[in-house]
Order: sequence, then C-alpha cells, then structure tokens
Amino acid sequence: MNCTVRYATALTVFALVLGLNFAVQAQSFWPKNLGSTINTPLPEVNPILTPGGDTLFFSRLNSKGNRYGAGDSQDIWMSIKDESGAWQQATRLPNTVNIARYNALYGVLAGGKKFLIANAYDKPGKHFLRRGFSFITLDSAGNFSAPQRVTVKWFSWMDEGEFTNATITPDGKYIFMAFSRRWWGRNLHIYVSHRIAENLYSRPVRIKGPLKEFKSLEAPYFDTCTQQLYFAAKTSNDPKADCNIYAMQPVSGKNMQEWQNLRRLSDTVNTAAWDSYFYPAGVGTYAMMCSNNDATIGASDIFRVMLVEERPWVKVTGKVFDRLTDQLVDMRKTPKVLVNGEVSDSVTMDGESPEFFALLPLGQKYIFTATAPHYVSDTVIVDMEDVKLYTEQEVSLTLTSDPYVTVRGNILNSLALTPISKTKNPSILIDGKESADVKLDPSQPRYEVNLPFGRKYQIT
Repeated sequence: MNCTVRYATALTVFALVLGLNFAVQAQSFWPKNLGSTINTPLPEVNPILTPGGDTLFFSRLNSKGNRYGAGDSQDIWMSIKDESGAWQQATRLPNTVNIARYNALYGVLAGGKKFLIANAYDKPGKHFLRRGFSFITLDSAGNFSAPQRVTVKWFSWMDEGEFTNATITPDGKYIFMAFSRRWWGRNLHIYVSHRIAENLYSRPVRIKGPLKEFKSLEAPYFDTCTQQLYFAAKTSNDPKADCNIYAMQPVSGKNMQEWQNLRRLSDTVNTAAWDSYFYPAGVGTYAMMCSNNDATIGASDIFRVMLVEERPWVKVTGKVFDRLTDQLVDMRKTPKVLVNGEVSDSVTMDGESPEFFALLPLGQKYIFTATAPHYVSDTVIVDMEDVKLYTEQEVSLTLTSDPYVTVRGNILNSLALTPISKTKNPSILIDGKESADVKLDPSQPRYEVNLPFGRKYQIT
C-alpha cells in the first residue's frame, strides 16, 4: 500500500494518509463513520465507551481547542448520545483533566464513574510529573476529580519510546500497555501489570505468545465478555506498512502473561487501510475502532463496526389481492398467508384487512403464498440466505379463483320430490341448453357438471 504513516505524539499512534484512493472491499458490515459531531479533519483516536454505551471519550490531536493549541497537542474529548441515539457535538474535557500537553483516557472501570488516564501528576493533581497513569472519578454533578496517581513499578523508567497507549480491565485488576523500551523508539510491544494494592501495580511484564511475525503492536484492549485481548499490529518496519487488528486468548493460570490462539479479525473489521484501537461494546455485538479508510473525514476517524446483527431478521410486510377485482381480497373469503407452505406463528394478520407482516430469521429462503377456499395463489420468494443485516421487504400476493366450480345434485320430481326414474330419460339443461359437460350417473338419477367461475348459471 502506497501511503505515508506519521506518528505525532508521545502517547498516541495514528496514520496520516496522503493522496490515497483505497479500494473499498465488499463487506456485510462495513465500518460506519461516526460523523462530523465526532470526527474532524484532525486525527481522532482511542475511543472509549462508558458501560451503557451512551458516552464516548476519545483523543483529538492538534486542535486549536486543545489546551496547548494546534501545535503538537492531544486532549481528551467526549460526546453524549441524545434522545434519538445520535452523537452530540463533541466537547473537550476541562483543564483539570487535560493538564499535560499529551492527554488520553485509557479505560473506564465497572460502574462507569472511574477512569484511567495518562500521566502521573503531583499530589494536588495540578502539575505533570512524568509518564505514568492516574485515576479520575466523575461525581453525580458531572464534575471530574483531580487526578490521583497510580504507581506502576518501573514504568516511567521502562517507557522511553515516542508514544504509549494502554487499557485497564473493568475490575481494575490488570493494566495492559503498549510502549517501546528504546529511546524514542516507534516499534511497540505489549506489557501487562497486575494490581498489588490500591493504586499500586506490578512491574510491567512483556506478554508472550505467537507474536514473532509482528514488528510493532499497539492499542491493546481486553474484552471481559469474550476473554480476548484485541490489539493492532504490523508485520513490517516500513512506516508505510498497514496496521491490522488481531485477537488472542490468555493461557489459563499465567496471570495474563502468556497468550494463544492468535487470529486476524475478518475483513469486516480490517479494511485496506490503517486500522487500530478496536474497542468491542454492546455485549460483543459491535465495536468502536479507528481507521483512515476511504470514509474518513480526516487523518484518522472513529468508526462503529457491527460484529453481529443486533436485529438478525427480515421484516416482511404485504397485502393479499383478488386478481378478478385488482382490489384487496374480501376478508369474508378467509384468506391466510403461508410461509413455505405452512401457517406460521411469525405471520400476523389483524383479521380486519388482508394486510400482514412477518419477522423471520436471516440466513434462510422463504416462499410466501396465500390461501382461501376455491382460490389459488401466486408465489413470492424472499431470499435471505446470504443476507446478514436487518432488512425490510414488501410483498404482494394475488389470489385467483379456481377455473371452475363442480356442481352436483339429484334429479327429482318437483311435485313428489322423489327421484325420477332413468326410464324417463331425464336431462340437465344449463341456461336452457343441453351441455356435453354434464355427466349423468348411470346407476341413479344424479348429475355432475364443472362450470367456469365468474358468472351466474340457471340449471334445469
């Protein structure tokens, strides 16, 4: 891929794409850009959602609105969903949180009111001391506390690279970090620390696993639902190399230090561009991520990617018509709608009109027909075998009356109402004329005739 990747700050990695035209791959769940209320021409990275999914924190680089302005800065911003579920215009967190030149919110603990942020500050929480971590809390009035320093043994001496990113498990037990031990190094490795006491964590240990092919790993995130560590990685030292997202599982009993079952996420997630900061949410049904694919507004945007359809069905609405009148069929004809030849509990018809709807699982093919006495139906196929997204489809079914009606009866003496003897050679007239379609029973005075639907007949 012909691109230029530039790393801009000491805390966050992002890719700046110049003059590229990526080919969009055909995908069922193409990542959806969160739009201009979140994304700008500047880089937006590191999306973090609160447990309810209604508040999004992220970092914005080099904004005029940042504490240190457009020249080499990174601040924490946030957005809250409105009543319709749309993200409101993002706002910057106050200077009591955005204290340093490079700021980042790394994770939210269970309960959604305590957060891990970048940097170690002095005891009052007003001045930057060194690279490290701190906790902040959010009170009921919506105000953030002063940072409270978190000690990770040896971290400030170990992290000497150009940038760092991290995450914390919701229970606060583990902190995963990506950094370089080389002075101003750009190739990162992932480390883990475990909690020893309140606000005290062990010396970072570099994780082990099937990672030899990777030159640099970034943006770790441990998902407690799937028990997987997600991260982005590249297999080349070339700064133009793509970055893809991977996942792996912990080896039991190894305190999150050894990993197995590495897999690259599908092309649903990994595009033909730089992809990173994968953050699963919604009980694993969707994720936030960052990319510089063709749909970006700026150098790096935040996207929502669906992992599993949250509404995995097709909604079919329809009406049943009478072919003879081209109108809705008369409900006195007791029409019903069949799915694959059978009455289905998934089909709802209110009983007052021949309109219906059905909710059916994706991944199957459905044959819709209607039925009513003395009528035949056309067929409509709703093919959802290869469909993975919620779909709505309208269908029209048409009932056509049978081509004929069979009339049977006895031949009686109109006065005595007794059967007429065959010796009298009785005959049946249709509208006053003999018809070759009339069949007489040779053993008794009975008849049968098939008459086309659609008109009145006089039988004598």
